[in-house]
Order: sequence, then structure tokens, then C-alpha cells
Amino acid sequence: MPSLCRACGSTLQDNWQSCPFCGLSLGEVSDYEPPVSASVQFERDQSIIGFGLIALGVIGFLGGCGLIFSGSLTRLGSFDSVVTLFLVGGGAAVAAVTAGTVMVASRPNSGGAATGILGGLLAGLMALGVCGLTVLAMIIYALESCLNGCQ
Repeated sequence: MPSLCRACGSTLQDNWQSCPFCGLSLGEVSDYEPPVSASVQFERDQSIIGFGLIALGVIGFLGGCGLIFSGSLTRLGSFDSVVTLFLVGGGAAVAAVTAGTVMVASRPNSGGAATGILGGLLAGLMALGVCGLTVLAMIIYALESCLNGCQ
């Protein structure tokens, strides 16, 4: 079976003493590493993107929490815009976590079902949290509006 040159990756015959393409003596050691296959690179990139989406969703969720407790919800505009912002933003955060979990769980040797179940629980808890934050935002908005109007 032919081997590959450690310097240039060319196919070599067993009876050759050196590579006819780059001149490397077949007894020499080289730092050549064969290129990673596209499917392996894709799986690695997909995993990184999955973790990035999970982080993005969690950061968005925490941003919504910070927005509620900043005490400036009335500056965002009308009551409807606040509710829409939290429902759309929260939905996007949950979608990012769900998509990231699917990408990570679909990798080989990633834990598969266990990772999917944990990701599903995280997304479900975030969805409940988004609903809770939206209700809390509505209450705080009403209180801020009352306090600003009462002054």
C-alpha cells in the first residue's frame, strides 16, 4: 500500500528512498500533518456555533433581566412595545438556546440524548422565565407609569 510523504503529502511507492516531489529523504522526520477532512472540520465548527448560540441566548435572557431591574422601562415607549420587546426578545433567546442545543447534541460522541434532554430543560426553563419576566415587566411598567404620573 502506498504511503504519503510527511513533507508534501504526495503519494509514495514503498521502494522509493526519497520523495521525487519535494526531495525529502524517507528516513527523515517532518512536521507534516495531513489536512483535516471537511466533515470533521464541519462538526467542529458546528459545535462551536452551537455553544455560541447557547451563550447568546443566555446573555439575551440576562439582558432582559437587567432591563427590568434598571428602572427605566417607561423610556422604552408604550406598554405594548415593552411587552412586544420582551416576548420577541425572549423568544429569540429561547430559540438560540434550542438551536444551539440541537447543534451540540447532534455531534457524534456528545452525549446525544442526555445533552438533548438537558438542553430541552434549559430552553423550557428559559421559556417560563421569559413569560415570568414579561409579566414582571408589565407590572413594573404599570408602577413606573403610575409613579411618573403621580408626581
